[in-house]
Amino acid sequence: QLAVDSGARLCVVDLAGRENERTTGCRGQSLAELGYINKSLFHLTNVIQALARPNSRSRVPFRNSKLTLLLSECLQSTRTFLVATVSPVLSNIEDTLTTIRLAQAVRQIATKSRRITARRPQVEVRADLGIHDFSSLSSVGLSAS
Repeated sequence: QLAVDSGARLCVVDLAGRENERTTGCRGQSLAELGYINKSLFHLTNVIQALARPNSRSRVPFRNSKLTLLLSECLQSTRTFLVATVSPVLSNIEDTLTTIRLAQAVRQIATKSRRITARRPQVEVRADLGIHDFSSLSSVGLSAS
């Protein structure tokens, strides 16, 4: 006999925006970190675009980065929302268009909601007691059956 508990999961992720190495003026360690951020966002964009094409037989590249691997269950099995912030400044038009394209792709992701269940196996304890007085078993929560 299995006990089933159901519940819900909410995944909230705050991602850094894509940064341009030329405009930020980063050097050294900051430049390396900027490269890692952009690489993770690149892989996340590839995953979102693959999920937005449900009829495609192509593999969704979740394992290409740690970020996408961590988000794989949330992106596949739940409703996905994206809060995108864009800039009204004309000099940021390329970043704004990239963000809008990503938001459009997220909107096209069709996920299948499924119930999350945790199964707890019921443990049955039996002891070979031989010939004993079974009246003492009830005091420790066991029965003689």
